[in-house]
Amino acid sequence: MIKKFILIFFISLGLFFSFYRLSEQYIFEYDRERDYYDVKSIVVNHKVPLIGMTVNSFIYLGPWFNFIQVPFFALLGGDPIYGAYLIATVNFAVFLLIYYLIKRLTFSQLTAICAALLWVSSANQINWTVPLVPLFFLLFILLYEIIKQKPSLFFVSSITLIWSLSLHFHPQMIFLAPVWLFVVISFFQKVKKHPLRSVLYILIAFVIPLLPLIVFDLRHSFLDTKAVLNFFTQNSSQTSPDPGFRPLYSLRQFSLPLVLPFPWLKHNILFSSFLFAIAVYAVIKKPRFFYLLFISLVSLFLMGFYRQNTWPEYYHLAGGMSLMILLFLFSSEKTSSKCILLSLTILIVSVNLRFLLSYAEPTSYYFKRQVIQYMLEQNKPYERMNIENDFPFGEGLGFRPIREFYEKSTGQYPPTLRFYVSYAGSPRQNSTEKIFGAYGVSIINTRP
Repeated sequence: MIKKFILIFFISLGLFFSFYRLSEQYIFEYDRERDYYDVKSIVVNHKVPLIGMTVNSFIYLGPWFNFIQVPFFALLGGDPIYGAYLIATVNFAVFLLIYYLIKRLTFSQLTAICAALLWVSSANQINWTVPLVPLFFLLFILLYEIIKQKPSLFFVSSITLIWSLSLHFHPQMIFLAPVWLFVVISFFQKVKKHPLRSVLYILIAFVIPLLPLIVFDLRHSFLDTKAVLNFFTQNSSQTSPDPGFRPLYSLRQFSLPLVLPFPWLKHNILFSSFLFAIAVYAVIKKPRFFYLLFISLVSLFLMGFYRQNTWPEYYHLAGGMSLMILLFLFSSEKTSSKCILLSLTILIVSVNLRFLLSYAEPTSYYFKRQVIQYMLEQNKPYERMNIENDFPFGEGLGFRPIREFYEKSTGQYPPTLRFYVSYAGSPRQNSTEKIFGAYGVSIINTRP
């Protein structure tokens, strides 16, 4: 009975951290505004794209990120908040996967609960592709563990499909390629029956996520394929003011996918080195988990050759999660390490809980919606608004989709009433200014 209560409370905490105060935490601007119109085009105009976002501005990925947004867009009737619910759902799924995987690997429910809570309490809440990296990574690792026990064609095809699909959400998933190759080669060494059928199934699983891009390339003279080839040839010939191989910078960027309460640890080389040392020790104790350390090392090593002078730490997210799993394996070995993990979990979850309860992002969807709803209320009985603003061109702050959603497209403008919207404290604001988070609204003309 006590175990059931703990499990229910644990799942409730996961739901709470994933879905509570979504609109007040959700940042809707820039890429989110672009994605909104891409998804709206699919749902409203029935235009199914063959390509999605770009890498380095000229290599196209598949349109799968747009496709997974469609159900949430439709369920919420086109409200731009749909993206927050998509990512909240993904975060909750990752939360459950971490719990299940760590429990499977360590046989320790306490370690699994701590691992899942540490992650979900600090999970990314922005609707973009990066939060889906942990989802695909954990599915990949779970399938790998299943295949080690049951090397069936179904599971090998499944891990192939998951890996191929994950490449369309972030290129860093290429770091899993050696492990995937090992899975496939090992499978064919053990299974001798119907090799051609197995090759065909695995090939189909790999190609399915590529189909939109294949059709796109056939229609556009292999534009994407040429862009990929050009990237590798140019990248190998470009010079950089820094050495081509920068392992220390890569190690500096290698941080766990957790927001610790000590920011100075986040880009600390000594801290990252300490975590790797623990991971190496964990693998020495349990060699069967070497593949997890290998994924982290591949990420660390290959990113050391990346030509850009700076790049975000989330390029190491898959490798960081691999390292994180090893750290949890290490912490499950002794009672003392479990106590340390539990104490750390209580501390970090408490900090993140206080933040969630007290903080509202001043540029969030919540305040932008308040801006639009305030102007509509002031504008009654008219259902469309005359608005001026001085936001720099191209900022893509997300007001337009929210306005389109709440305004009536068939409504009328008032004869003279106009509003001025800008950041709060702008010198153009007047005594009528109302402040909503980072934004202010003033009435700059009244009805006669």
